[in-house]
Amino acid sequence: MHEFAIRRRCAATDLAHPLPAICGARLFSRPLRPPARTGLPRHSPPRVPTQGHFEPPDLFLAHVESTCVAGASRARNTMANFEAAYAQTMKAEGGYVNDPQDPGGETYKGVARKFNSKWDGWIDIDMAKREPNFPANLDANAPLQEKIKRFYEVNYWDRVRGDEISDQNIAESIFDFAVNAGVITSSKLAQITVGAEPDGTIGPQTLQQLNTQDPRTFLALFALNKIARYLSICEKRSESKKFFYGWVKRTVEAL
Repeated sequence: MHEFAIRRRCAATDLAHPLPAICGARLFSRPLRPPARTGLPRHSPPRVPTQGHFEPPDLFLAHVESTCVAGASRARNTMANFEAAYAQTMKAEGGYVNDPQDPGGETYKGVARKFNSKWDGWIDIDMAKREPNFPANLDANAPLQEKIKRFYEVNYWDRVRGDEISDQNIAESIFDFAVNAGVITSSKLAQITVGAEPDGTIGPQTLQQLNTQDPRTFLALFALNKIARYLSICEKRSESKKFFYGWVKRTVEAL
């Protein structure tokens, strides 16, 4: 009876999601990280001695209704955070690599020299090569680390309009794939996932659809679309098959 009454009151507020979705949900084994967490108090509602069946006091129901509305409002008004997205992506990018089979050639934390030859961070890296502890000395180079963060913010996060995406998980997924496959590719795949025109540029219409999507549904469909693209790459370029497992692992870990 209590649960029915609470749901009835919450439904009256015309929220986009039922109370359990606001409280947080799980996709596979990893919990989503909504921008704001709200929900029922941990304690049981006060019981008032009555005859017959028990109805929760109006004061308690009013509190739950207020909590629902306030939580939904905070979730809508909170936008994704670059620092958190950057930290997550850097876990997957690793450090310095110079793999002759990688089309990007010499790479540091995902920045490929062939594709980003004018990035000023390469000057720091070339100077660090003169030291005996290269490439371990790169991570301790504070100016270099700041250049990398700025590079990703300007060239990837800002271009996918991460600051304007309300769900942190959706923003992180689009940003991470932009780093991995390119901004246009990630933007197109995100647009296909939400049913927008896939022009490769995230504009107001795409943002509106992203910000009204159920995060669990988007992340699952976006992951499947990414894996399909990885398969296509491996079919066209057999040398890329060695990277397939790592790509899929990165996709699954982002869920």
